[in-house]
Amino acid sequence: MLKNQKSPLPLFGFCRRPITDDNGELVPAPGLLGTFKKVFGRVIQVPKSRRRPLQVENLEVSVVNYYQLMELLRCVDMKSLKRVDIDLLHETENEEETQLYFDILEGNLKELRAGCITTSS
Repeated sequence: MLKNQKSPLPLFGFCRRPITDDNGELVPAPGLLGTFKKVFGRVIQVPKSRRRPLQVENLEVSVVNYYQLMELLRCVDMKSLKRVDIDLLHETENEEETQLYFDILEGNLKELRAGCITTSS
């Protein structure tokens, strides 16, 4: 499907939506970071194996650090990208670990949503 891509994919992504309890409080998910590192390592092989950047309109991803995000964005055609939804998964609430910079995003981007999810209590 991606080999002879003629038009942008409507959606490309892999993400974890926060789990909340009955009161709307986030439920910690210990061990999640290791799993997402492995998932990312497998998923990134698809766009990296292409000769041309992946054309996608909506990108929804969860990443464990800024470097993963940049690795993925380098594989995406910024001209076709219209919406980006990013969740940064981290174990602590250290502000330095949760900094994301979006200088690379350009083109037709209409919406950007970035959030941080703490995965341990």
